[in-house]
Amino acid sequence: MNGPFLRENQDLEVTTVDTVACPSCGQESEVQWRTTMDSTSGPVEHVKIRCLTGHAFFLPTSCLSDG
Repeated sequence: MNGPFLRENQDLEVTTVDTVACPSCGQESEVQWRTTMDSTSGPVEHVKIRCLTGHAFFLPTSCLSDG
């Protein structure tokens, strides 16, 4: 299928979307970016997520469940 920005001979890069459950409503949420922040116990990975209903969070990955 060709959209307005695709050319027939253009190579397309396949990307995967990392998803998790929204902590507020439980719906599928997209991980928009990840970063590591220092803490007194060592580095902690954090993510920014947004769900289909518009909830947005920035929180440690340890607070997430699979989508």
